[in-house]
Amino acid sequence: MIIAGRHLSKYFPIKGGSLFGKPLMLKAVNDVNIEVSEGEIVGVVGESGSGKTTLGRLLVGLLTPTAGQEFFDIPNDKLEKYDEYVANGEIEKYKEIEKEYSIVNKVGNKLKIVRKNMNIVFQDPYSSLDPRYNVIDIIMEPLAATSQLSSDKRYERCMELLDEVGLPRDFAYRYPHELSGGQRQRVAIARGIATFPKFLVLDEPTSALDVSVQAQILSLLLEIREKYKIGMLLITHNIAVISYMADKINVMYAGKIVENGPKADVIMQPDHPYTKALISAVPGKSVKSNRI
Repeated sequence: MIIAGRHLSKYFPIKGGSLFGKPLMLKAVNDVNIEVSEGEIVGVVGESGSGKTTLGRLLVGLLTPTAGQEFFDIPNDKLEKYDEYVANGEIEKYKEIEKEYSIVNKVGNKLKIVRKNMNIVFQDPYSSLDPRYNVIDIIMEPLAATSQLSSDKRYERCMELLDEVGLPRDFAYRYPHELSGGQRQRVAIARGIATFPKFLVLDEPTSALDVSVQAQILSLLLEIREKYKIGMLLITHNIAVISYMADKINVMYAGKIVENGPKADVIMQPDHPYTKALISAVPGKSVKSNRI
C-alpha cells in the first residue's frame, strides 16, 4: 500500500469561540481511514468545506494530524496486522509498526526520502506557481531540493518533463503570467512528477480551467499514471470527473468519509443519502426528475 491513513483527524481552533473556557474546534477531518495502492486513482468527492483539501494536505505531510496515523509504502500484510493489533489493543505491537512506517514519526533524512516520493498539484494554477520564477526554475526546484542530480541532469530532466506534459521546450524560459491556465497547470503537473513520486495528490486540478482544456489535462494525468504507476488521490466536487478518472470513490461530508467503494458500486448503487443527493444534482434529464 503506497498510502494508508488510519483514524486521521485535523482540528482547527475557531477564533473567538470558546465554551466553558475551552476553545471551540472546527473538525475539518474527523476519524478518516483511506488507502491508495500503486497505480490506483482514488477519488474523494464532496461539497466545498467537506474537508477534502485538508485530507489531501495531511496525506502529503503539509499538515500535521491532530490524531491518527499515516503510513507510506507499507506492505499490505503489515497494514492488516496493524489493524488487527489496534482492534485487540495490543499497543506494543502496533506501536512497533508505527515506528517503522508512519510518516508522523519520521524526521530528518527519513522524512526527506518520504517527501521525495509524494507531491501535490494544487487547484489554482494562477496562485500555485511563483510569478518570480520562470518555468524551468519552477520545475527544477523540487529536483534541487530532494535529488543528487547535477545541474546538467536536472536541466535534461526538465526538458523531458516539458515534452511529457505537451509543452514546447522554449516555454522553459517563460514566466507564469505568459502562459494560459491550461499551460500553467501542465507546468504544475510537470513539477509534481519531477522527482518520480509514488504518490500524487490532485486537488481539483481542472476546476479553474475551461471545459475544453479540462479533458486534455485529465487525459494527460491518465497517461502519467499509466507510465509511472503513480498512486493518485483525486479531490473534486465533480461526479463526472470522478466517474471518468477514479478506480475507487470516497464520499466526504463534514470531515468524514460517509461512503466508499469501487466506482461502479458507489455511482450506480449509492447507499448514503448524501451520495444520492450529490448524484441527483448532476445536470441531465435522466436525474433531474429524481433530484433530492
